[in-house]
Amino acid sequence: MKRTFERRPVDGVLPLEPKVIADLQSVADWIYKQGIVQKGVKVRDALCPSS
Repeated sequence: MKRTFERRPVDGVLPLEPKVIADLQSVADWIYKQGIVQKGVKVRDALCPSS
């Protein structure tokens, strides 16, 4: 991972668009429904407050 960031530095961090958050939640819900994880996740709760 370190080598990846050395090769391609991050230009900055931008807030996540609501659509991206919704898409991430959809994937998290699918993973839970498939039984891959035993506890559901609220993606928004895991994000920085400004997202």
